[in-house]
Amino acid sequence: MGTIKHLDFDYYLNCIKSEGKDHLLRILAKEIMPHSSVSAALMEDLIDKRAMNGGISVENGITIFDMTTRFVERTVTVIATLEDGMDLQSSDNKPVDLFIGVLSPANNVSAHLQHLSAVARLFRSKELCKALRGTRSVDEMKVLFMPTQDWMVAA
Repeated sequence: MGTIKHLDFDYYLNCIKSEGKDHLLRILAKEIMPHSSVSAALMEDLIDKRAMNGGISVENGITIFDMTTRFVERTVTVIATLEDGMDLQSSDNKPVDLFIGVLSPANNVSAHLQHLSAVARLFRSKELCKALRGTRSVDEMKVLFMPTQDWMVAA
């Protein structure tokens, strides 16, 4: 199993006003829809079921959602900053303000694990997380993930 040389996100969402976990997962389903073979409602249902069955990890104000499914054609990644922190009952009691989603085809678990590993390494950078929390546009977010950034080299 190789490693990912460059992690790029398919969707960047900035300063999302979310009304809670369910609303955030609906936004994720809407963004993933173009890469799936099912309706937005079914994708939302699949995402919701995965979230209830341990598909979400939360720590240091960061949520990572992961799912494999036969209904996506390729790995799709989403990153969002939340305008207001959201309580997702994390063990550290910190409100979540960064959301990362990784959805992969069920027949390519290896690629899924590679993406999750790259995301986990990348978001250990406190500098990156602080910079993301300070962004006010999608363009500002994208600049932070350019390959020349120190945290991208380290990941």
